[in-house]
Amino acid sequence: MVTPPGTLNIGAHGNHCRTPGCLLFYHPLHIRFPEAAGMKTRQQLLETWCRSVSIMHIAHHVAAAYYTKWHLWLGASATILAAIVGASIFATLTRFAADAGPIATVGVGLVSMLSAALTGAVAFLELDERARRHTKAAANFQGLRREAEEELVKLAENGSSQDYRSFQTRWCEIIKEAPPLPQSIHDRVKRDMDAKHREDSKTTP
Repeated sequence: MVTPPGTLNIGAHGNHCRTPGCLLFYHPLHIRFPEAAGMKTRQQLLETWCRSVSIMHIAHHVAAAYYTKWHLWLGASATILAAIVGASIFATLTRFAADAGPIATVGVGLVSMLSAALTGAVAFLELDERARRHTKAAANFQGLRREAEEELVKLAENGSSQDYRSFQTRWCEIIKEAPPLPQSIHDRVKRDMDAKHREDSKTTP
């Protein structure tokens, strides 16, 4: 039997955090690896680890793209509205709205408020920093994924005596440094990866 990494609480499956505020995000440090206990070969263990790391690698890339998209959208909108509010023509529109009636006045006021709100949201949410952290995490998981794939090749060619403790330690360190994933992104990537794995299993003789 292969010794499971249960003491490190790492993996892609298991119990999710149940405390308030945890349902929107995936917390890998709360995950255990129930499959590992039933595995009889190093190859089975490495293949499962490889899939798990692949899920985290792809999910962090998806999260980085998601936050980058929203950062660009909010930033561009805030910049455009700030330019409109700051232009001299906006003062003219304000005077015109005062003469045109309450609806026009409210509309001009809403534009001014929306500009300030978007500017504040961009600064508060720090979406560019979130995207950077997810990109870094994706790169770390990609390195771990390649290491697992290389070990699978070595195992197939001439066997391996590695006990994978250093691999487990690095995995745990990467998880601790990685930002939490939105739960919806993790679940979508995991679902797609599981479907692909089932398809590959059907076509493999």
